[in-house]
Amino acid sequence: MRLVLLILCAVLATAQEDHSQHQHAVAGLGAVGFPTSCNATAQKSISRGAALLHSFGYEEARVTFNDAAKADPTCAMAYWGVARTWYHPIWVPPSTDELKQGAAALDRAIDAKTSRERDYIQALAVFYKDWLTVDHATRAKNYEQALAAVCDRNPSDDEAAIFHALQMVAIGYLDPTDKTYTWQKKGSEILNQVLVRHPNHPGVAHYIIHSVDYPSLAELGLKAARAYATIAPDAPHALHMP
Repeated sequence: MRLVLLILCAVLATAQEDHSQHQHAVAGLGAVGFPTSCNATAQKSISRGAALLHSFGYEEARVTFNDAAKADPTCAMAYWGVARTWYHPIWVPPSTDELKQGAAALDRAIDAKTSRERDYIQALAVFYKDWLTVDHATRAKNYEQALAAVCDRNPSDDEAAIFHALQMVAIGYLDPTDKTYTWQKKGSEILNQVLVRHPNHPGVAHYIIHSVDYPSLAELGLKAARAYATIAPDAPHALHMP
């Protein structure tokens, strides 16, 4: 009887483990692990959409996340993905129209089926909260703090860590006069830790490049720059990085 219980516990532990560590190849876009509770057809689009996000393929990612929503209208993370495509962390701040569309998409991300999904959605909601009255820099910093909390609650979720690292880099980009690059270095440290586990993840290589894209730090990104185009050969952004 005791042996049966031990076996049962092992099976349950395996079923409950965080699958965010399991990376899956997305043709031409690298290996990304972004599991959700959505149906299999939607999940395929979600994985592709996440891979596109990591290579700044925002427009194509938006189409892909919308495909996921069509395949599974109850898929809250599909709408999270659409909302996320309207925010480009290290580019110029979203326009009023982009913020309006992003907020509208996130409003549809309801009934998340797991605590992890709720964490992602609630964190992004922090960025869109009061977008009409609160300035971009404040909302971007609030989003970084929200992502840090997501990581605290999901310590084995490397996707959360990668998105958090990107947001750290984005905070550094907000102040071009800061030559200490404190935020960029913090983001780079996280990314290099994840790199050991996921050497073929497009976001890891890509964001390392942006975290050290300064004359005094550029040498630290050479290996990532050379690897990125190989990791994601179908991502136009990856091909120009080397």
